[in-house]
Amino acid sequence: MSDSHEPTYMQTMTSTTLLEGLRVPNNQTIWNSFVERYRPMIVSYGIRLGLGQTDAEDAAQQALIAFCSAYTEGKYQREQGRLRTWLFGIAKRQILNYRRQGRRREVQVADSPSETNFFDRRPDDDRMEQLWDEEWRNAVLKQCLQEVRRDFDAKSMEAFELFAHQGWPAAKVAEHLQMTSNAVFIAKHRIMKRIRELLPQMEEIW
Repeated sequence: MSDSHEPTYMQTMTSTTLLEGLRVPNNQTIWNSFVERYRPMIVSYGIRLGLGQTDAEDAAQQALIAFCSAYTEGKYQREQGRLRTWLFGIAKRQILNYRRQGRRREVQVADSPSETNFFDRRPDDDRMEQLWDEEWRNAVLKQCLQEVRRDFDAKSMEAFELFAHQGWPAAKVAEHLQMTSNAVFIAKHRIMKRIRELLPQMEEIW
């Protein structure tokens, strides 16, 4: 494990760098990085709002394309709002469109004379924003973990994952990884401390 006083150099590309890169026509590398960063969280968000996996993936792709088109046309300005807010608005619209389409398909299959009101099943705006904030924070935390992996050995990271994320008892983790229970607690403490240090930086560049 790295010395706790050694600096960690952030490898994550800033949102500013991504946005600047999107202005360059046919910049496939930047587009792939943009999709890799934001698509999983939009997919997860869509599923939490009731979409199936396929529709959630399609809605996420359409949301990213819509954002990129609006951005390259100059419709998005950083000083007018954070990327997080703009992307939320676009993702929400795309997901609600797919939900409406899904309801139409359900009604056609059921051959029902009357359609259940779509808005009876739609979360309110506050709930939708809350879910978005949760997905955004989860994505940032996942990226923090990727950065933290550069600072700790593989066994410490596995101990952390099993103990902190999967809820294994410390004794079980210790036996599985052939380490002491105390070492498991120490790994968790050090990794959590590093995550707390990185989180404000990651939120700033995300």
